[in-house]
Amino acid sequence: MNRQYSNSRYQKYIFLLLSICISSAQAQIRGKLTQILGHADTLLTRNEKVDMPHTADSNYVKFLEQRIKEAEQKEATLQTEITQLRLQGILEDSIRHAQQYAQIDSLRQITPGVPMTVDEDTLFYFYIARGGVTPQMRAQNAQQAIETIGKKLVIKTDSVKIERTDIVSDIMYGNQVLFP
Repeated sequence: MNRQYSNSRYQKYIFLLLSICISSAQAQIRGKLTQILGHADTLLTRNEKVDMPHTADSNYVKFLEQRIKEAEQKEATLQTEITQLRLQGILEDSIRHAQQYAQIDSLRQITPGVPMTVDEDTLFYFYIARGGVTPQMRAQNAQQAIETIGKKLVIKTDSVKIERTDIVSDIMYGNQVLFP
């Protein structure tokens, strides 16, 4: 029994020492926090209600919402500018095409064209040489290509297409250039 009494006594001493160490550690932590924060009254206890972080959070949320609105306005402005630039580009392209067509039409009045005929029906005219081939040869080659395709028993009309580039347009049947 004496031994049990002495064990409980040691336990009480150890508990007392630990309590003192913990309270002194808490005091040291409070002291350091006071140094860092500057004022001891800014330390909060567990029972105090805190309105500041909520206010700070709501202000930050308002700030972020404002930034989002600003970003949306900037995006809308940029979208409008992009649309205007596209429309301007389309307008410039259409003006350039109109000028090209006017120039071509004026050249057609001066330069006689070579008709491309099939079965005595004129389909269109060749006006200039291309790739070292005269307009007369281009018309003859195009006529032969059309007649060759016309002699086939099966013709795929959806295989006829126009391949356009900035300079020229080629009429194609499948992968074959009918007339460049």
